[in-house]
Amino acid sequence: MKNSEEIKTFYNTKIAPELLVIEELRQALLKKYSYKKIIPIGIIALVVLIVVSVLLKWKLSMYLHKDFNMIMVMIFFMVLGISYGTINFLRKRDFSPIHAVYAEQVIHKVARYIFPTSSYYFDRGIQKEELGNASLFKRTPESFSSDLIEGEVNSKFFKMSHLDLFEMESYKRGDKTHHRRISTFCGTYIIIQLNTSYTAPIYIRSREKRGIQDGVLAKEIVGSSVTKVLTGKAIYEEMPSGNSEFDSSFSIEYKDKNDALKFEKSKLINVLLEFKTKTNLNCDICITSNETHIAIDEMYLKPTTVDNSFIESNVTEKYLLDLYEVNCLMNKIVELGSNI
Repeated sequence: MKNSEEIKTFYNTKIAPELLVIEELRQALLKKYSYKKIIPIGIIALVVLIVVSVLLKWKLSMYLHKDFNMIMVMIFFMVLGISYGTINFLRKRDFSPIHAVYAEQVIHKVARYIFPTSSYYFDRGIQKEELGNASLFKRTPESFSSDLIEGEVNSKFFKMSHLDLFEMESYKRGDKTHHRRISTFCGTYIIIQLNTSYTAPIYIRSREKRGIQDGVLAKEIVGSSVTKVLTGKAIYEEMPSGNSEFDSSFSIEYKDKNDALKFEKSKLINVLLEFKTKTNLNCDICITSNETHIAIDEMYLKPTTVDNSFIESNVTEKYLLDLYEVNCLMNKIVELGSNI
């Protein structure tokens, strides 16, 4: 495994110079499509509208609408709005190639450094259908996924990607119905092909931001006997691990108590506490008989808009360090696989 000094050297020698070049491209784009260009457009529009207004009032004053002045003001602000929208559109359009360069030249290089035999695809991700095998989320709403990494860790196949889950919420403002996007999860999702001796899925959930299953949530509201009838699902119980530090950060939810006891003895408790301490990231895990799913909340892969600096935000360096810790976590889970 790599150490912190090796990672820092890799970042400073291989990644930082690439980021400087890409940041220069972003800055040039901001300069090319600067919002300051709206000022001369506004001045020209204002002069033209004043001249047109004076000429119309001089020649056709008796035919003009009584709200003529208000109409001219509205036209002026429409010109400003269209100018702003056009610049914003051009910024986003021309940022896409820069973003692609960042993905291919930086994130690809980071992924291959941490996972030497992996493949990286910036325009692919984990599909919505693949999440259902674990049911880590109480619902599976709409999704967007990108930055797929596929490879092997300790001879076990894995895939991970950026995952954004969201729901469209309807609301009314006056007589009109509007829609807004509500994010339910944004971070990194990992699937490891790993055979275990578990008879049913077991869940290890972060207490800080829990994706409670429908069955568990319903149980808290109406009681387990009624819930079994309503949901038709097995109800997962919660079991304290005996480690107060772990129990304050995570919960263990299980269907078969023997599976929970296996997890308690597997040393994964210390592994997850170490990961939480080093990264301060919240993660939920589902272990099934043949797969381990890991959802790491707020582990972002890259800047997402033209307004985010590639350097000042330190997002790439943080992702590199987090990805290293994720690699350590995955390796330890696979190493303990025969005991879980």
